[in-house]
Amino acid sequence: MSFERAGQKTPAPQLVVRSKKGGEIEMRKFLMVWLCLALVGCATGTANIIKHASFSLEKMKIGIVSVTGYEANIAESKIGEEFLNRGVDAIERGQIISILKEQDFQWGDRVYNETAVKIGKIIGVKAVFIGSVSEPSVSYTANWRDNTWQNYIVVFTGRLIDVETGKIIMSGSATGKRGYENLAAIESITNFFKEIQ
Repeated sequence: MSFERAGQKTPAPQLVVRSKKGGEIEMRKFLMVWLCLALVGCATGTANIIKHASFSLEKMKIGIVSVTGYEANIAESKIGEEFLNRGVDAIERGQIISILKEQDFQWGDRVYNETAVKIGKIIGVKAVFIGSVSEPSVSYTANWRDNTWQNYIVVFTGRLIDVETGKIIMSGSATGKRGYENLAAIESITNFFKEIQ
């Protein structure tokens, strides 16, 4: 780009950003790098949910039977919050364990559909929820001078099982992408529940 002044062509002035180390960077390059980092850093995850035709959370009582994987306690709290926001009466795992101890029901950390159905019948719920949070993985790394930024991706999978029939009435997965592992995990659960409204 150039400017014309009284028949003379003069180059356009360049905006320059000076670093503490004395290096110079053209403003356009500087802004492009920051724009790319901002856009990628704000990327959100996706969700893929399959529901039974008659699926509805309306006035449902659900037991959160098992949540495994990365930060399971935080994930379980977020799942309970998401159900509560949708008007669902949810019983968390801690309450379920207390009820099952009173009944002398033995179960391990890993809960399968059949065990979940038995637990659901004992605690008196219409459906049971089983979820899993993957370990965070780095989706990209950006380096700028002496700073490094990483973006993490976490996948949340969940299924809701009807206690009467033992059939899965809702199942799916969702991803979360954030600059911190915990935020990526929470976002994956949020994205999951956005799709089951």
